Amino acid sequence: MKKLLSILGATSLVVSAPLSVVACKKKVNPNIDDEFDYDKLMRDFIDNITIIFNTEIQNQFSDYNFISEDELPDNLSYLEIVENQDQFQKGNKGGNVYNKVMDWVSSLIPIEQINSSIQNEISSDINYKPILIDSGSPLKSGIFAEEIDLLVQKDAITISSKISSSISLKGKNQEIINEPISTVVSINVFEDNGDNLLEQAKELEENYKKLINSKNANYFRFSSDSGNLSQTALEIEDNQIIINNLKEQIQTLSTDEVLINEKNLQLEVINNSIINAAGSAKSNTEYFSGEYRFGFFPTFIKAIRGVDEAEKTLLENIKGNDPEWIDYSTPILYKEMNEKIKQGAQISRWVNQYALIKNSKKTGFKNLLFNSKSEFSIDKEKDANTLAVFGTKISGIKFQLRDSEFILDDKYIFIRQEITRKNTLEYYNDFIEQAWEFHKVFLDPFLKPDGATIFNIQTPKTWKKEDFVGKTFNARDFPTNDILYANSEANAINSDFNFSLKAVQWENSRLMKFDEIYINKVGELFCYNTSQSKTHFTKVNFLVLNVSLFGDIDSNLYQPFLDFYNYNDGTSKIEKSQKEEIMDVIGAVFTLKFSQ
Repeated sequence: MKKLLSILGATSLVVSAPLSVVACKKKVNPNIDDEFDYDKLMRDFIDNITIIFNTEIQNQFSDYNFISEDELPDNLSYLEIVENQDQFQKGNKGGNVYNKVMDWVSSLIPIEQINSSIQNEISSDINYKPILIDSGSPLKSGIFAEEIDLLVQKDAITISSKISSSISLKGKNQEIINEPISTVVSINVFEDNGDNLLEQAKELEENYKKLINSKNANYFRFSSDSGNLSQTALEIEDNQIIINNLKEQIQTLSTDEVLINEKNLQLEVINNSIINAAGSAKSNTEYFSGEYRFGFFPTFIKAIRGVDEAEKTLLENIKGNDPEWIDYSTPILYKEMNEKIKQGAQISRWVNQYALIKNSKKTGFKNLLFNSKSEFSIDKEKDANTLAVFGTKISGIKFQLRDSEFILDDKYIFIRQEITRKNTLEYYNDFIEQAWEFHKVFLDPFLKPDGATIFNIQTPKTWKKEDFVGKTFNARDFPTNDILYANSEANAINSDFNFSLKAVQWENSRLMKFDEIYINKVGELFCYNTSQSKTHFTKVNFLVLNVSLFGDIDSNLYQPFLDFYNYNDGTSKIEKSQKEEIMDVIGAVFTLKFSQ
């Protein structure tokens, strides 16, 4: 006990973190966890291959959407297929004619082109090396037509088939994962009866293509400041303004002979085809730690406590394109952007049209745009306020031609999300201000009698204090996200930007991991690393709140975000053998507020 008292007597608190149970100078830690997001890598790999697979097949079969019976293979005839339609019935598929149709459809699949595009665009990317099984195609099972369906109508027959494959890749534990993918194709064959029905169908198809790919290629847009693009993508699919606008425009293609049916129109934002306007600058908030603390950190503490002059000073130094208290770096390829900013252009260094153009070259978006044959393009002037673009599939459009009904091929539109602010510089500054306002409410600072500041963190209403106090948790299993979104008053501030929250730890401007959490007997939270020392817990209470615009802060630091690097005044170690004895007595950075 005497030893513990001597330790506590030498401990002083700024934010209430233990300054030095055992103190040491900051140094580069070779054990910082550099683990990349393996799950995201696998998702990107699968999504990018799926885009190539679907669009290459769609492009190949687009020449066969509407054909005459004369365009059937020499060994097939329209009459032969109709007379043997029983061979295409479900549960009883097979026979000579069925097999000939299957062979024909299979021969149209652009297998070589698909594999070549995957190799050139995806497999050759060194970032995917950890999940590649070998140097061959990831479509190990081949590409094949599963079965043939037949619909016989009065004026035409529709041959449809599901084209399938499976993406093979390595999982986290080097296990082989097979992800099935498929797309459906249709071939409409018209009987040669001299009524020009085929020509009418082709004319509609061409007009539809021009409407989507040319006339309206740069038409669709909506206003929103939200950075939660995944949520926005879901909302786009139910956006009745866009859907009704599309329906109205598509209806203009109807004629006396051709009747459009757009009632089943569906929108689907394609995975990995969303781009945003960030990537041109990376923030570094390290000025709030280490040797810089004597100037900036005390101002942060005063500001978070509600001292108006300190808050004014803080905001003046963290906003704008050249913030004094936030270091930043810009890739050399953004030279034109830097020149524009120097000339006084009202664009943000962190989010702008230059980054949007750069991101449009990302594999998924680039391939979808190219293979869709859309004339969509990003313009440096017109897209100055574009925050994101969503590659979106249109499906479910049918048309009636005399006594037969047909489905038009899927098409792709590229929908712009534009900010409501005057320019991206105003947008960025407002984001920083709202992120700061969120910090103030979420952290809910309290001044202790000893002069230290502790942050009171609201827990979910369903949490019971006895389930947490005095207990140790694995950091991976601890419901951190539940805490981050439990403060309803703070959440009300996040109405414009819909920004994302994360508890992060920094060291040398790199994100690092902690692996254990202890909540002491009065509800104070300690987080630390257990594996860097045999005798001590290290990096005690380096946790901070991070507010990021687009949310993927673990894998993308090149985006607008705000945090204050480290609330703990100094590096801390605690002897493992005295965990409860010390942590139940000394102050922490956070205390948890329980409703019950």
